[in-house]
Amino acid sequence: MNGLEPVGIPWIVLTGFVRLLARLSVVEAPYPLAELFSICDSWLSFGHVVLLETTAKTYELFREVMLKHSLPANMVSGSIIAATALEHNAVLYSNDIDFQRFQGLKLKNPLL
Repeated sequence: MNGLEPVGIPWIVLTGFVRLLARLSVVEAPYPLAELFSICDSWLSFGHVVLLETTAKTYELFREVMLKHSLPANMVSGSIIAATALEHNAVLYSNDIDFQRFQGLKLKNPLL
């Protein structure tokens, strides 16, 4: 996010960030909610960072990818992220190889 390239954050990613880092079962020392929201606010304060809204089209793409690939329930969040990126014609930055299954998804591993 340090550059000027547009960055879109799907709602489910932002809420997942807050949900996971506030849980003792996930991190040894959970962050206070106020601190997590402050981090999110700082990301969203950059002019080139936007929340990617979900629409009826997101649902259609989500349903399509879940059914096309006969995905299990644990792939719901990933499928929503993929559907959001597909709808917005965005590049998804992730090192999660599960995203490779989504045809048409522009994927880039930020660790390579």
